[in-house]
Amino acid sequence: MRKLNRDGFVLSYLSAISEEDYNSSLTDRNQLKLEAMLRRAVSEKKPSELPPCSLGVGDRIGKAEWQPYYSHGSIFVDRSSFYSLLQRIKMYVASVLVADEDITAEAVLWTYMSTGVYLNGKLISETEHPVYKPIQSVKCTLNLRKGRNELVFLSDNLGVRDTRNMLAFQILTNRDHILTTIPDADNEEEYSKGAEFLDGIKIGRGSLSFSSEPPAGSCIRYGISSVDYEVKHRPSEIHPIGGFFVDIPEGIESCSVILRNGMKRDFEFSERIVPEYLPKRDSWDEHFRDVIRRIADVSMLDRGSHGFACFSLLARKYLGMERPDDIELLRNDIDLIKKRVDCSDFLMCGLLRYIHEYGLPEEVKDEAKDAITDYRYWMTMKGADGMCFWSENHSLMFWFSACDAGLLYPDELFHRTGMTGRELHAYGEKRVDEWLDDVLEKGYEEFLSSTYMAVTFAALLNVIDYCKESISIKARKAVDRILEMLAKSTFKGSVIAPMGRVYRGAIYPFRECAASLMNAVNEDAPYAYGEGWLSFLATSSYKIPAGLDKLMAEPVCERYSTGNAMVSVEKNDSYLLTSVISPRTDKEFRRWPNTIHTEGLDAEDNSFVKSLNECFHGTSCFQPGVYGYQQHMWSAALSGDALVFVNHPGTTSEDAELRPGYWNGNGVMPAITAEKGMIAAIYSIPENHPVAFTHLYIPFFRFDEVKRDGSWIFLSKDEGYLAIWASGELTSYDDMIADSELRLYSRNSAYLVKAGRKDEMSFNDFISSMKAMSVSFDEASLSLTADGRKILSFERAEDPTQYLD
Repeated sequence: MRKLNRDGFVLSYLSAISEEDYNSSLTDRNQLKLEAMLRRAVSEKKPSELPPCSLGVGDRIGKAEWQPYYSHGSIFVDRSSFYSLLQRIKMYVASVLVADEDITAEAVLWTYMSTGVYLNGKLISETEHPVYKPIQSVKCTLNLRKGRNELVFLSDNLGVRDTRNMLAFQILTNRDHILTTIPDADNEEEYSKGAEFLDGIKIGRGSLSFSSEPPAGSCIRYGISSVDYEVKHRPSEIHPIGGFFVDIPEGIESCSVILRNGMKRDFEFSERIVPEYLPKRDSWDEHFRDVIRRIADVSMLDRGSHGFACFSLLARKYLGMERPDDIELLRNDIDLIKKRVDCSDFLMCGLLRYIHEYGLPEEVKDEAKDAITDYRYWMTMKGADGMCFWSENHSLMFWFSACDAGLLYPDELFHRTGMTGRELHAYGEKRVDEWLDDVLEKGYEEFLSSTYMAVTFAALLNVIDYCKESISIKARKAVDRILEMLAKSTFKGSVIAPMGRVYRGAIYPFRECAASLMNAVNEDAPYAYGEGWLSFLATSSYKIPAGLDKLMAEPVCERYSTGNAMVSVEKNDSYLLTSVISPRTDKEFRRWPNTIHTEGLDAEDNSFVKSLNECFHGTSCFQPGVYGYQQHMWSAALSGDALVFVNHPGTTSEDAELRPGYWNGNGVMPAITAEKGMIAAIYSIPENHPVAFTHLYIPFFRFDEVKRDGSWIFLSKDEGYLAIWASGELTSYDDMIADSELRLYSRNSAYLVKAGRKDEMSFNDFISSMKAMSVSFDEASLSLTADGRKILSFERAEDPTQYLD
């Protein structure tokens, strides 16, 4: 049996999940409203009673198979996934609460799904329908009898793009009287011992060590580190394990330890993930050709359940190194466009560039025409699918595609639009122009995103090359702005920045898509594949402006506005401190209005689409206490790989698909300010969020010297120093990676980061000067003070745009 975790969460579960294609006759011009309607439609009424749960590991409930659920450190049963096409999801979860006497306990269910909670067969609580964000909670009373009490959850959800198939159950009172296990007596000992074994694995430098002999049938599977779909989907190396220690072969960056019942734990060896540099060339053209060749060498980009070939096809065609199977790969892309999988607009933009530059092989002309003229170019058009239209990058791609596809087939009827090609061209052109006017006036919402800036960059290249001159000129300015912003935030080769949208790759900035753009600017920067978007640049008329390489290296100390955000950057040859300001304090700031509830606005209006994006992908109007999504708030760095930051994670395990995730985004936004040589942040997590800690990403092994003294941590690397003060005890924790995380277990916490330079003082003198400061955090007033001066306070804000059914 297993104890509840430190916050009272149940950790022992069996789970089963079924996924089936979903179609509906429901329609709405607002895709988010439609998806909310569909979520309600898939929610079935829960029965008032259930028969006893007699199923065990390997048994089936309909199409779903019961499996032991384990995820190291997770409070959630998390069966989340990404769905490119609409799916109906049913999730079944079961546990047993073992009470040492007859007791009553208060509990709370946390979930994004429509979920019924059953105790000993009786429905005791439920959430009526799924939501996208934030997480729902509902309290219930447990009348537990002495001994075993069966706990069952029945859940429904709509599978569309990133989908939160997850729940957590927290006991609030009488925790000391309750243990947990799974409802399968024949397998519960194997389950509990397996969880204990996996939890006890220690991560070393290229090794794993075990506190006990691995259970019989245990094995290790080596991860495949590749962006290539064909390579990534080859069978992995699997080896049986025994003894108390495993050395991981050189070159392996990740692995999984798997037990015979399917329970597993994933590991990543961060010390093996380092910046990669290409050989020096005599000219930029030679360097760029090396970059394109690397894209060409990839069969097609791995996108999980399928591959995207357009980037590789463009690169191979440009270099004259086509492969015999390229026509089939092109067909595969066209087929994905026909199916309207999410992100098929990426493929459409690639296909349109391919047509402009090279024409189409005769074998696929008819297929391509059918796909292009039957495509759904906006959410107001006929059809139902899971495509995301409204994000900053997607909206531009869809509108450009409409504009360009209409010109390709001006006299054809585009079936889902009800327009001829000429009409569709005019429709798309108008909206591309509006998008550009808005970005050039207000700045990017997905600002400095290490993923999406490269996507938008490529989409804008298409606008530059294939739209009329007046629009092309605006697009050039928009691309220049992307590269200038990224160059200012490049520190010792890596783009390290606050971001409108971020993924886990924030911990490895030198591998992100933005790194590929900076490597195209300056070959001395680390190389990154960057999803292959630079293949668009190979045939573009756009030329990278002179002087960006100098901007990457020279000092910067400024604040600037983009979207609703205020970005602060302080960069010199010793350190980088960068953040957003939360909340903004500049008097001239005026938040652009969210018009989602404005009467008379249409789902094709650019301001309405921006509003949808703010609701779904998160606001750039940073305010303390507002629910977060993918926003990255601050970083401090001493090199391109030695960086630190704090976030409030959306989940408690790295083995999660959630947005906000473990290292990416924030469940609840902090208050942040920045001054010269300093960043300060205060986090206050409300009771209606299940994750009650913040954590510091601090890869100790990447720094030259580390010292800890009381509430302070001191770091030295190359020419700079960092000092980090925390308001509470910092506890070391290893999840997927080692020697990189410190947790602060408190709903209220504060951090102060100070930076220093080696050319101004020694490391010991820097430490002494920091320790001489008097820093305090008052939890009652949520205020941070240093040497008697109030630096920052937390005043909780509310933002109704961040609630989405």
